[in-house]
Amino acid sequence: MKKDLHPLQIEAWKRMDSVRKHALTRQANAMVRAAVRARIARRHPELTPVEINHEVSRFITRSRT
Repeated sequence: MKKDLHPLQIEAWKRMDSVRKHALTRQANAMVRAAVRARIARRHPELTPVEINHEVSRFITRSRT
C-alpha cells in the first residue's frame, strides 16, 4: 500500500536538517519494529523474548529485499 507524499511533505523534508531527518527515521523504524514485535508475540505466544527479537529481525530483513 504505497501512497504518494503530498508536495508540502516533500518540501518540509527538503528543508529539514540531517539531524532531524535522522531522528524521524529512527522513530519510524522503532514504531515499525514495535508493531512487528507485537504481532509476532500475539501470533506465537510460545516464543521467548529473544526468539521474538530474532523473528523481528528476520521479518525486517525480508521486507527490504
